[in-house]
Amino acid sequence: MPEEFHRRRGYDLIPRLPDLFDDASAARRGLRFDFWRTLAELLEERFIEPLGSWCEKRGLVLEMEAYGTPPNPMTAARSMAIPTGEHYEWRGYCVQRYAASMARMAGRNIVGAEAWTWAGIPNRLGDSLSDLKVVSDMTFLAGANDLTGVDVPYSPAVAGAPGWLPYFGPILGPGNPQWRFFPALSAYLNRCQWLLRQGEPIRKIGLYLPVEDIFSDGSAEQMLLDFALKDRLVTGAPTSEFGLANALRHHSDLLDGLVSAGFEYDGLDFWALQRLGEVKGKRLVVGQAGFEAVVLPNLERISPEALERLAAFCRAGGTIVASRRLPDAAPGLNDESGTQRVRELVDKIFGVSPQPDEWHACGRGKALLVPDERAVGLVLAGTIEPQIRFDGKPLNVGFVHRQAGGRDIYFLANVGTDEARFGIRLPGAPPRLEAWDAKSGSLRRLPTKGGRAEVLLPARNSIFVVAWGRTPGTAPPEPTRQAAPDRMIEIRSAWSLRFDGPDAPSETRLAGLVSWTELPGGRFFSGAAVYSSNFVWKGALPRRAILAFEQIREAAEVRLNGVPLGILYSPPLEIEATAGLQQGLNRLEIIVVNLPLNRFLGLPDQDLGPLRARFGNRFPDPQEKKVAGGPAPSGLIGQVRLLAFDKT
Repeated sequence: MPEEFHRRRGYDLIPRLPDLFDDASAARRGLRFDFWRTLAELLEERFIEPLGSWCEKRGLVLEMEAYGTPPNPMTAARSMAIPTGEHYEWRGYCVQRYAASMARMAGRNIVGAEAWTWAGIPNRLGDSLSDLKVVSDMTFLAGANDLTGVDVPYSPAVAGAPGWLPYFGPILGPGNPQWRFFPALSAYLNRCQWLLRQGEPIRKIGLYLPVEDIFSDGSAEQMLLDFALKDRLVTGAPTSEFGLANALRHHSDLLDGLVSAGFEYDGLDFWALQRLGEVKGKRLVVGQAGFEAVVLPNLERISPEALERLAAFCRAGGTIVASRRLPDAAPGLNDESGTQRVRELVDKIFGVSPQPDEWHACGRGKALLVPDERAVGLVLAGTIEPQIRFDGKPLNVGFVHRQAGGRDIYFLANVGTDEARFGIRLPGAPPRLEAWDAKSGSLRRLPTKGGRAEVLLPARNSIFVVAWGRTPGTAPPEPTRQAAPDRMIEIRSAWSLRFDGPDAPSETRLAGLVSWTELPGGRFFSGAAVYSSNFVWKGALPRRAILAFEQIREAAEVRLNGVPLGILYSPPLEIEATAGLQQGLNRLEIIVVNLPLNRFLGLPDQDLGPLRARFGNRFPDPQEKKVAGGPAPSGLIGQVRLLAFDKT
C-alpha cells in the first residue's frame, strides 16, 4: 500500500499518517481524498477486474453489490455482468440509482436489486403484499429491473408458523399466510421487469456526484460512499438506512425537481469522466451513456481532469448548471496547480463574475449558477426538451423512460396513499398512446387531445404508457367509467366465516364485517378464512359489474358463482365481476389472508440463550412486541358493494 500510494499520488503516506487521522489537521482533507482514491482504484484493479475476468473465462455471470468500504469507482461496472443495488429512496440519490448509473455507462441492460430489505423496520412481520409492491415500484423508479426478493427464510415444518425468523425483514414463505397469493405479486413484477428491459434507458441529465468532497470530508476509518451521497444530496434531515416510511419521507429538492420537470438522470464520478468521457456533437458521452446537460450539485472541489471534459462539452454546445455554489478547488493534497486550473476553467465556463440565474456563453454552449436547487429542473426544461411534461404531477408520482423499436416506454408509478390524476405530454405528440397494465396484463388505447393524455393512478398503482410513432395495433380504447354507477347494492346478508390455520377460531356467522381481532379466538390468529354470502340480482344484467371492498386486510381471492374473478392485494380494492354475475341468486366466496404478525404477538417469547451460546450474539431480541402496538386488523372490514354500469 505505501508503495502504491507513492506511485499514484507522488508522495509518501507513512509520514503523513498522524495528519490522516487528525480531524483538526489542516492537511487532512487532501490526504483523505488521496487515501480513499487510492484504495478505490486498488479495489477496482486488484479485485473487481480480476474477478470479472475469472468469471467471464468460465462462463459465469458476476452479479455484484459493488458498494461498501472501500468504495468502487463507477467504471468498475465494466467488469460486472449485473451491477446490483439496494434501497429505494427514489426521490433522492440512493444506492440503487448508483448501481443503475454504473450499469448504463457500462452498457449493462440488466440492473439487479436486493429488494424489499427491512421494509417495515423493525417490524419484520408487518409487511403486506401491497407494501412489497410499492417498495418494488420505488426500486424500479431508481433504475432496477431485476429484483432478488428478501427474503424467503428456511424454516422446518416442526417450527410451525411463523417459523424461524432472520433478524431482518420482510419475511415470506409458507409461514406467512400471504404466501398463497404471492404469485399474483410475482406476475406483476415479472411483467414490469420484462418491459423495463426492452430497448435502452433514456436519461438526459448527468449528475456530477460530489465524490471529491465526500472523500475529503469523510473519516479515515470508513468510507460508505453510497450512504454519504444519499445524505449529502438530501433536503432536510437525512433518513436512516432502511424502511418504507423513511423512503417515502426522504427527498432531494434538486433531484425531485429534475423528475418533476420531466427528466431522468444518471450519476457520474470523476473516474467515469476522465476514463470514458468524450464529446460527440453537443452531447457528453460517458461509456454507453449520453447526456444533453450536466448538473454540478453544490460542489466545493472537483477533479481538474474531469472539469476539462465538462468544459469541452460546454464549448461544443452542451449545457451545465451548478446549484448553490461553484467549485473552486482541486481535491488532492497540496495540488495548487490543480486548484488554479479549476478556477480558470470555472471562469471560462460560468464567467469571471457569474451572476446567479444569468446564462453565460461558453463556446457554442452555456452555463448557469442557480442558487435555488428546486429551480434547477425548471431551468433545464427551458433549454432542453423534457422527456415527459407533467400537468399537475403529485410528489409521489415518478417515471422511468426507455426506447425500444421505435416506441417510447414510460413506467409511471404512484407510490403514495392517495389517488393521483394528472396530465402528460410526450415529445413529438405521438399519434398513438397505449396503457399497459402490469397487474392484469391488459392493453388499452389511451385517448389524447391536443397531444395531452389524462392519467388516473389509484394509490400504490402504476401503469406503462407506450407511445407509438405510428398508429398500428388493435388494442381496445381505455374504458371510461361513469362517475356514479347506475345501480348499486350493498351485500348485507349474513356472512359465514370459516378459518384455516394454526389455532384457528371456530366457524362463525357475521351480521357485519369486522376485524378478526374482535372475534372470539381471533385476536392472535394468523392464517386464512373463507367468507361466504348470498345476494339476489333483480332485473337485466348490467354491461359491467364491479365488486368494491372497503377494507381487505391483507389479500383476497374472489369467486362469484364459482367463477374466479381474481386476487386483490393492493388498491384499488375493486374487481371486475361481470363474468360471474347472474340473474337471481348469487353466491359470493372470498378467501382472505392476514399478516403473520398477529400469531407471533400471541406466542410466548423464544429463549434465544441456546442459540447465542452456540453461535454467538447474532440473534437480537425481536422488536415486534414493542413496536407493533397490538395485533393488526384482519379480514374483510366494512362494506362490500356491487356496482352496476349500464352505459360502459
